Amino acid sequence: MYIRPETRLAIVQYYLKNNTTLMQTASKFHVNYRTVFKWVKAYKEEGERRLLGIYTRPRSRTEGELEERIALLKEREPALTVRKAKEILEKQGIEISIKGVWRVWSRYGYVALKKESYSLEFADYISGTPEAKYVLEEARRYVELNNLQKAGKILNEMPSCPKNEILTNIPDKFLAPCRRLEKYYSLFGKIPYNLLSQKLMKLRRNFESRGYVYSAIRTGLLEALCYAGSGKIKRELVLLGHMRKLCPEENLDPAVRFSIYCIKGIAYARSLEVQKAVDLLRKCEYLIKKYPTSNFVRNFLIFCDNLGYFQKFDRILKVYENKFNEDDVLFLKSRLYITQGEYEKYNTLMQRLKNKEEKTNPSYVLQRAQYFLVQKGDIFKAMNQMQLFLEIVKKMELRIYWGFATFFLAVIHSAQGQRNKAIILLKRYLPLLKRYGNKKDLLLYETIINNPKVSEDIKQIHQNYLLFLLKKSSLSLKTSDYKKAYKYAEKAGLLGILHRVSILFPEIIQLLIEKGIATGLPKSLLRFPVFNKKTLIYNLKLLGHFAVHKNQKYLKVRLRPKDAAFLIYLSQKAMEPKKAINLEEVYKNFWPGSETASRNFSHLLVRIKKALKIPTHLLIVSWGYGEPVLINEGIYFTTDLQEFEQTLAQAKALERAGEWGFAKKEYLRAFRLFRGEPFKKNFDDWSVNMRFKILSQLETEAVNFAKSCLEHRNKTDARRVLQNVLKIIPDSEEIQKLLDGLMGG
Repeated sequence: MYIRPETRLAIVQYYLKNNTTLMQTASKFHVNYRTVFKWVKAYKEEGERRLLGIYTRPRSRTEGELEERIALLKEREPALTVRKAKEILEKQGIEISIKGVWRVWSRYGYVALKKESYSLEFADYISGTPEAKYVLEEARRYVELNNLQKAGKILNEMPSCPKNEILTNIPDKFLAPCRRLEKYYSLFGKIPYNLLSQKLMKLRRNFESRGYVYSAIRTGLLEALCYAGSGKIKRELVLLGHMRKLCPEENLDPAVRFSIYCIKGIAYARSLEVQKAVDLLRKCEYLIKKYPTSNFVRNFLIFCDNLGYFQKFDRILKVYENKFNEDDVLFLKSRLYITQGEYEKYNTLMQRLKNKEEKTNPSYVLQRAQYFLVQKGDIFKAMNQMQLFLEIVKKMELRIYWGFATFFLAVIHSAQGQRNKAIILLKRYLPLLKRYGNKKDLLLYETIINNPKVSEDIKQIHQNYLLFLLKKSSLSLKTSDYKKAYKYAEKAGLLGILHRVSILFPEIIQLLIEKGIATGLPKSLLRFPVFNKKTLIYNLKLLGHFAVHKNQKYLKVRLRPKDAAFLIYLSQKAMEPKKAINLEEVYKNFWPGSETASRNFSHLLVRIKKALKIPTHLLIVSWGYGEPVLINEGIYFTTDLQEFEQTLAQAKALERAGEWGFAKKEYLRAFRLFRGEPFKKNFDDWSVNMRFKILSQLETEAVNFAKSCLEHRNKTDARRVLQNVLKIIPDSEEIQKLLDGLMGG
């Protein structure tokens, strides 16, 4: 039960004025007597300010004005040492010990009380003292009462605020600049990076204008991380260069120094200034040996990841594994195992993952997509994971992941035997990578698309060099070149990357298979259409007039409406080998109440096999557990509906990140996939439901696209898309209303 501060004071004053006992007072006001005792004690020691929730400075603390003066020394000169600060104060006639200066700086979060708490997040420096605990509790109560201004006032009186969720509930206007910075560190990774970087830039400039250099540097570090997350590598490097002018990092304390080295080094790796990145990696390695905190080691491993140094990653993780909690160990080892191609170890590790929130971490989602594709050979599940990943990217505006996301989608297309489609997809995203200065991903793309010359930079980024070796083997078709690439991947701990990337260079793998030479790739991978020319791939065009392509060639076939409906049903329910569908459900949908449903289905299946030239053994009926099932034994199905959903997901992610020009192209590409009304001649329940679902989605997306066009003053594309969609959904009142408004305007 929460009791207002004014009521607490009244209870204490009643006790003191009326010569009564604690028990009697507690009984009168229906409060626990221990609580009354605590309030009385606080009142006698600190006065009514304590009971009213007003921050009270402990008696042992340095005087407020002097404390602020000592703190300001560090703000103005971030490289200032404790001993030098003491000397400056002595010249000003102020006597204070080195320990006294240190205590003040630690209360303001400028230095760590313990070396073990060094971190890229300076809020980790701030310990939860009894006074801080009390102030946070008071602030929490005011938040519960929705008095956010009062809560902010209480928190602003603290020299620094430990990590907590209370700050995130209080509007910026009620928080002092230092509290805002602590709040923004709590918001990192929880709100879009673009939004957070704008807030941080404004705050950093505020600190700089006031001469608060130390706080400006810390604000700039978080701002740089936001630029990294949103893929703005050029802007990140410009900011880091600006921060060096404020104060050379060599003179700063170890935590700030490590933060700058690590953030800048990763940016250099992504912009292919590799030697600079390697030099900074060495400096970071020196610091983690001296200060082996979990945060330092974790970020050092991420640095190694960006350079492809997974041998070093493995070695450092083994040395410092005891520094991490279980969730961190799972995160780091899962990244390592999926890269090394240790899929069984990865799967065992993932079974230990209990935190459901972590399962939506973008890194985990990408890992699962890779696991399903390579180890399980399950394209459908891999695509589902990529859909989930694109949703996360859209929500958080994670531009840094676009390069890999598009790359992996290209891998999936290639696995399905659509290598040309994969190359076209990569080419579409080249301008975006160029614009943001992400040269590392750009080089990956160009290696796949073109034939770049090997350079020292390519050799030093291990993933890029592996890709170059695979490309070389694919062009030369020499077994020795492939073996060189394989041995390099094995030695560098990159077999998992080789497994995925080999899908984009199928020529050499196909040749090795024909010669009976072992490829070293998982068997599940070799069953993909890209490596097995005998594998059947059917692409169904269902967003309009029904059409079928077999192994990328148009198939002249005319199917009965029910046969076409079942074929589409099959492509959705059993899109790849080893998938099965329950025939009882098929009977109920296509022949409800019929006593001859089984026989009707047999005839339908024969007609489809004949029309599509499907070998009998690739679609078989089996009776498992007494129920008939149809098993797909070796066919891959793709549809333009899948392509529509993938393209939309990419368009939305681009739009959310402010890339309207690129997003518009993806939207238009998605809408062009519709050539008419889907399932027009199909009237079974499943087809009717699918038609309604698809048309509803089309209507919603067309309306949203048109509204976005209007926000960008583009009536032409909005009008054209709405007109085309209205031909497909002529009874759409919403589209007609929006179109009328456009025509009238």
